[in-house]
Amino acid sequence: MSDYKVSKFNYCVDCDGKTVIFNSLRNTFAIMDKSFYEGLDCGNFSNIPQDVVEKLEDKGIVCGTDYDEDKKALIKYMDTIDSGYVEFIILPTLMCNFRCPYCYEERVNGVMSDEVIDRVVKFAKTVVPSSKGLHVSWFGGEPLVAMSVIEKLSERLMKLARAYKKSYTASMTTNGYLLDYDTFMKLFRKYHVTSYQITLDGRAQFHNKTRPLAGGGPTYEVIMKNLIDIKTKCPSPVFSILLRSNLTKETAEDLEAQVAELEQNFGGDNRFSFLFKAVGNWGGDTVRSIEGSLINIEEEFIDRVTALNTTLNITGRYQFFENLNICYAAKKGTYTIDPLGKMLRCTVNLYSEYNILGELDENGEIDKNEKYYDRWQYPANPPARPDSKCEGCGLYANCYGILCPVNTVAANKNVACKKKDAELQGLYKSKPELFAEIGV
Repeated sequence: MSDYKVSKFNYCVDCDGKTVIFNSLRNTFAIMDKSFYEGLDCGNFSNIPQDVVEKLEDKGIVCGTDYDEDKKALIKYMDTIDSGYVEFIILPTLMCNFRCPYCYEERVNGVMSDEVIDRVVKFAKTVVPSSKGLHVSWFGGEPLVAMSVIEKLSERLMKLARAYKKSYTASMTTNGYLLDYDTFMKLFRKYHVTSYQITLDGRAQFHNKTRPLAGGGPTYEVIMKNLIDIKTKCPSPVFSILLRSNLTKETAEDLEAQVAELEQNFGGDNRFSFLFKAVGNWGGDTVRSIEGSLINIEEEFIDRVTALNTTLNITGRYQFFENLNICYAAKKGTYTIDPLGKMLRCTVNLYSEYNILGELDENGEIDKNEKYYDRWQYPANPPARPDSKCEGCGLYANCYGILCPVNTVAANKNVACKKKDAELQGLYKSKPELFAEIGV
């Protein structure tokens, strides 16, 4: 085995006396005796049977000495940031019918005008023809407050996609209050919206405090009725709804009771999935009103949920290892468009100067923000691996240092991700079948 070397993209943790390995270049998993891997790492390749060599190479744990891993990592990076598809994240309005205290957005009155709709369509004509297809993600504000914009723009963008023989898909982030069954079916059948993210902040007594109507009224009961109507009346297996719970100290204490209620309503239906995350300080002044309820240390909420006897489809537990972790804002062909036609990237840092690419003009062209536009146009090479925070990290080929590209653009530096030892250990313990056992 003298013509082989250990991959630079192995990320290793100890677990129950074994070495658990994730290879970020190949996105593969393996487990072996600690002494066996240490022998490989020290270059001790003698007396290893050929069938074991082949298993190690198959999982990317080792590779030929002439195998250019950096080149392969670059190809993987380019395929990831430039899939060939175009995605529009469209904010038809910044208005919202809710008043969530942790919301970072400024609720500005007004919806996207017909003039801006024309500009969006003209811009689409410049990017869709050379793409594989168009995906539209409706965002806000609350997008369903501007249903008329969704209808007008969907019809025109779908027509455009058909004219160029391109695929068209759509998704939506909504609070769910206006998503009654008839609206859902209209969006589903007519405008191809098949994927949703909706937030439920705990059971009714908690949710109604953190996600009230603008006038102060409750919202939980209406949202839950809408969801149950969709579940029971729509037989299609095609749609998916992610129900996100933003947990505070209070709702975290009630987590098991919330899961029991969700199990009763959605258990066994994999069209519905569930994500539990701590409420963060995402900016804005209103978050100060619940500052004392924020959870300072991220708890293992998903571990608590999966320890219960539930048939809910829980997601996000091993998110880093289940997905290639490059933010949408770092990808070519992704454009966030606000109600006034401003072209943005990140949907969190909405109006930070560095987040504004420019503004669509009457011809559908981008009047560029000269200071930051070019910084968002990623070069052929990923953000510098030589950065001391990423150099030598086995996780690099799964995030490339741009888990949050805002850091790259705003501060001209990349910020290393947190180590994932506990997450990889947990993945092995819960899904050992993913890990190839290799040894002599």
